[in-house]
Amino acid sequence: MILRRFTAADVDVLAVLHGDAAVMRYIDGPAPRSVVATETLPAILREYDELPEGFGQFVAGAPEFVGWFSLKPATSVGLDPSDVELGYRARRMASGERDQVEAVPDDRGHTGR
Repeated sequence: MILRRFTAADVDVLAVLHGDAAVMRYIDGPAPRSVVATETLPAILREYDELPEGFGQFVAGAPEFVGWFSLKPATSVGLDPSDVELGYRARRMASGERDQVEAVPDDRGHTGR
């Protein structure tokens, strides 16, 4: 699996993922393409400048689009502010199930440096 930064060219694959009711059922429900194009993707792109180096949301490809992973400073209730949150959203495969996704921490630190 290859992780890379999102670009404006990723709007269609992100819109399909965020528009999938099964993928979004425990979050906010599906989002229309217009919302992904005008709100979701621009917010992701802004975070690359606003968050510390190595943080943000990243496209996961294997080699086709599988979903995304995020690595952000902890903001969830009950977490230490010095912690890091790892999130992901994965598309459903043709079988209707999600790909099995595994993330392994890098022993050199959260950014792999």
